[in-house]
Amino acid sequence: MPCAPRPRESCHVPKPCHLASAQPPGFFALVGPRMRADDPSFAHKLIWTLFADAPDASRDFLFHVTERQPFQALVRSERQPVDGLGCWKIETLPFQPALRSGLRLAFALNAVATKWEKAAQSGQRGRPHDAVMAEWKALPAERQRHVSPDEIADPVGRDWLARQGAVLGFDLDHDQTRVLRYERHRFPNKGRSPITVGSLSFQGELTVTAPAAFAKALKEGIGRQKAFGFGMLHIALPSPS
Repeated sequence: MPCAPRPRESCHVPKPCHLASAQPPGFFALVGPRMRADDPSFAHKLIWTLFADAPDASRDFLFHVTERQPFQALVRSERQPVDGLGCWKIETLPFQPALRSGLRLAFALNAVATKWEKAAQSGQRGRPHDAVMAEWKALPAERQRHVSPDEIADPVGRDWLARQGAVLGFDLDHDQTRVLRYERHRFPNKGRSPITVGSLSFQGELTVTAPAAFAKALKEGIGRQKAFGFGMLHIALPSPS
């Protein structure tokens, strides 16, 4: 039987004037006067205003920023977003793909790929590290002088995503998948030192192997820092060859 996830995919587009010169009351208090539009925290704070009607609820949505000026994002959520600021135009579309084992799909994904490293001292907590940088730092010093992290992002990223797929119900097509961009970001860390990790923009093809697990990945996302706009898996039927 096909397995169809139930979240809706919605396009949330604020009216341009509210992000240019006529911000709603309290806008700068919300995002901070020096917040840049390309800062992940900017999108994080804006999108969370759409779900401010339940401030104690845990995050149960994914989003992906599609435009910066004017700000536009695609949000996948079971909850209906609420325009509490009075500056959003919200369009809602159903998102109910019929999944089956063996289904081949094209995909796009912007994900934060990390590798968990144990603490140097016993009794301390480990922490996630940028998967690409961790691999690059493991290279011999002579090799590091001739190879940049950007140059190894593609094979490291594909290997990381293939491992995710083994758990999340899909088989990655290595030959048809590429890392288009590797970018470093700094994220807040709940009162501790900020975490610097990299995001990888993937484009490729995959085959569904476990529909229920894959449906969960569509709903919950892939990788870390999903609250900051990463991890939403976009899918479509592949173009005829």
